Amino acid sequence: MGSLSLIPILAENKPVAANEFDTALGTLTFNENTQARTVFRGTGAGTVETSLALGTTSDRGGRDLNDRVLYSSVITINGTPIDALITTVSLGDRATIGRFDGGQAVSSAPDLFQSDISYPANSTDKRVTFSFRFFVGGTYNGVLDAGTVAVLQNVLVNSYDLDSTQFTEMTGFQSYLLSPNTTLTVDNSNVGRTRFVDNVAGGTSTWTATDGSYTKGRVQAKFNNISSFTVSIGATGSTGGWFALDFGAGFGWTEGATVFTPIETLNTAGNRPPVSTDTTTNVTAGNSITLSRSAFGNYSDPDANPMISVRIDTIPTNSALERLVGNSWTPVTNGTDIPTADIDDGKLRYIHSGVSNDQLSFSVNDGLVFSNSPNIATFIPVTQTQSITFLNPGNKTPNQTIASSATASSGLTVTLSSSTPGVCTVSGLDIVLTGTGGTCTIVANQAGNGSYASAPSVTQSFQVSAVVVNYTLTYNGNSQSSGLPPANQVGSGSITIQNNSGNLTNTGFTFGGWLINGVTYAPGAIYNLSADATATAVWTEVVATVPPPQTIPASNTHPPSNLARTGLGSLEYMILALVFLVLAGFSSLVIARRLDKPSR
Repeated sequence: MGSLSLIPILAENKPVAANEFDTALGTLTFNENTQARTVFRGTGAGTVETSLALGTTSDRGGRDLNDRVLYSSVITINGTPIDALITTVSLGDRATIGRFDGGQAVSSAPDLFQSDISYPANSTDKRVTFSFRFFVGGTYNGVLDAGTVAVLQNVLVNSYDLDSTQFTEMTGFQSYLLSPNTTLTVDNSNVGRTRFVDNVAGGTSTWTATDGSYTKGRVQAKFNNISSFTVSIGATGSTGGWFALDFGAGFGWTEGATVFTPIETLNTAGNRPPVSTDTTTNVTAGNSITLSRSAFGNYSDPDANPMISVRIDTIPTNSALERLVGNSWTPVTNGTDIPTADIDDGKLRYIHSGVSNDQLSFSVNDGLVFSNSPNIATFIPVTQTQSITFLNPGNKTPNQTIASSATASSGLTVTLSSSTPGVCTVSGLDIVLTGTGGTCTIVANQAGNGSYASAPSVTQSFQVSAVVVNYTLTYNGNSQSSGLPPANQVGSGSITIQNNSGNLTNTGFTFGGWLINGVTYAPGAIYNLSADATATAVWTEVVATVPPPQTIPASNTHPPSNLARTGLGSLEYMILALVFLVLAGFSSLVIARRLDKPSR
């Protein structure tokens, strides 16, 4: 018997996005008895689609060259199902597939992908090759051969029971495990491909579950990130074999009651270094910019490994390069290795000083080795900044072209790119929706020129489906005294927040905008409506103010026009008061004397 293994792939130079899934949270299953499977034959409009009945193992689906078999829900991670598409890429020299899945390698494990293959004794290429691609559940379109790509992280792949000259070839993995009593030879003579082949003399080994299928004839490969991979399985001398592919930690490394501890080896011998390109970035002096992956060139890797980190070989001469560590921005030093995860999270910034160009050198890493030659990132100071306006277009139906209306404040042309080419592509400033549903993610950039610095990128994501889902923004007056809240808004994507059109008032308060999910928005602001939400009126209390008392300075020589406003401390008031009292007393005396005078 023999087993399957892996040759991964697709290194996407993309921000950590929506469609990355950690397989450490589960195991991928390929169960022909319980999982829905669909076969696609042909291409484009000539594609023929056939559903396979549960339990089918002898159907020709997958057995013919270029057949594509879609397995639904091979794993569900954080509520998102992942589909797997397996394509028969090559049948070598006259190889035949007896069973595409449901083979006999491990009869007690239907969740494994298992194929039975055979080839003539005089075949010059006793090998069958499959490719595996992963998509967000339900998004793959067989006619277009595309869907929303799912990037799987921390993938373990086991190839069991390699005996009787059988082998598995892989490329691009970061490390592998072998048992200390392995009978496999590791062959790196074919550049970029690593072969694990049974080396028992005469090809006489026939392992079983108790004496070597899970130890001597086993290899486990680990991949950091894959969205597709290719598997080649075969033999150097036999005329057939049974093979099994197991995604996950797999069976124990045991022979009966004896447990073996596997030995891990980094795949440096079979790995080829990645490469990148020099870059130029326009910046404004004194302003900080967050560096994205694009600042470190167009990454590529001959083994299709993704970029894992960037090493800063020499820091800028006159400017600052800083990395966010905890809550503090810390200067980067020569030789610092920065994970791409930190770059994607916005934890690396550059602050230009002076009016001259500045540079740093860097090397990229594929998880095993750095690029052979450093690249140069040049920063050119310019005088003006710019920004991009790119509104969310809202949920859409497939098979249409929509205008992005993306603009830059500088007047320079914005460049669009798609992070989800299976769902949408770009043509100039237009977004082209394919026939496949899923999440469309578009990134808008403007690189700047001799006058303008590069603009901060803007990313918008929206859903593409046969039935457009709209959401409701409900306006709430928040205990208003009078007036009515604006009418509710229904839609998706970027909307304009309404003003106080219903003349809401609240006694003792002034209107201060709308509170949505903890953030206050002014009327006329843009809000991305991606779920039902409530806009609650914000009221600011009016605080009454009391003016200070007025006084007249003691040096004032003008008589007051109003005694009540002069203040008791004024000299003029005291003099007038004394005169009044004297006159009043004299008048009283005269009147009293007259009253006391005897009548005649």
